Amino acid sequence: MRSLIAVTASVALLVAQMPTLPAYADVAPPVVQVAKQDAGIIAEAFKAFPSGGDPLSMRLADIIVANPKLAAALAIYLRNTEGLSRAQKLAAEHGLATAADRLGIRGADLGTPPMITKDKLPVEEFDPWPIVLSILAVGAALCIALCNPQTSPVSPSGSAR
Repeated sequence: MRSLIAVTASVALLVAQMPTLPAYADVAPPVVQVAKQDAGIIAEAFKAFPSGGDPLSMRLADIIVANPKLAAALAIYLRNTEGLSRAQKLAAEHGLATAADRLGIRGADLGTPPMITKDKLPVEEFDPWPIVLSILAVGAALCIALCNPQTSPVSPSGSAR
């Protein structure tokens, strides 16, 4: 009987791993074309304002508000593109912050960890539930072992008393 259960369980696990429908690679949309177009929009904005400043930050903010997914492309462009001036990078950061404000994204909404200083250390609260549950588990095990009237104690010689 045990071998039947083991075989059934192993077959069920193998069947659960098989996909119900075949998957084909040609169903994914071409993402490369969209990424090149997005990087082109950002590159054009940087080329239009080589000195940076408020016009560049406002242009980048308008681009990101129109398509919020371009925020990641802007960060990648800033990180990977060589030859950007400090003023352009600063304007891009301000534009990203302005776009986040317009979209209603607040940094405080994400939550911040508590400040740790010499005077104020974080205090962890004591959780008594693991101790209570372990005491209940030990009590249940003892009750099962000692309170079962159907079993009789067995002598060391192997015969029941």
